[in-house]
Amino acid sequence: MKQKGVRDPAVGVRHRVATRDEWMRVISLRENARWSWRQIGRELRIDPRTASRIYHRYNQYSTPSNRKRTGRPPIFDGEEKARLVAFITCDSRTRRLSWEAICIEMDYACDPKTVRNVMISLGYHKRVPRTKFNVKLDNKPKRVAWCQARLHWNKEEWKRVIWTDESSFSTAGFGHRPWVIRKADE
Repeated sequence: MKQKGVRDPAVGVRHRVATRDEWMRVISLRENARWSWRQIGRELRIDPRTASRIYHRYNQYSTPSNRKRTGRPPIFDGEEKARLVAFITCDSRTRRLSWEAICIEMDYACDPKTVRNVMISLGYHKRVPRTKFNVKLDNKPKRVAWCQARLHWNKEEWKRVIWTDESSFSTAGFGHRPWVIRKADE
């Protein structure tokens, strides 16, 4: 039963974007064959209003293509991205800042996730800092001497030693792990 004021859907209407070939057929059927919007819609299996919009867009802009949508202007242009990367990579302190702290220090009025997404798009991620075992030349003979002095130790003496590479402890709270912002190859 048909309700008052409700249109019957066009036969074969699919909700999708019309192809360029369909745009050109709409224009040629309207201009050359002088078909009505309903005839064009049935022939191409698109909504007659869509066919009308395609044709009017062609007359107004000389192209049936959709206009580029402006949308919201981006917060981070190329120059601002470069400024952000320069700030984060300037020293080890800024590499360890949270996304929120970066927003505060850089005076960004945006969500910290936006800063994170920009950095991810540039190839930067929060990563565990690399461990560097830099043994100075002065310390090498001292380490060898320490080991040689304990060569004769028995099992009971070694049990009193706490090995820091086996026990986990934190001075900044439970479960704290430092993260740095860097690229994979840095």
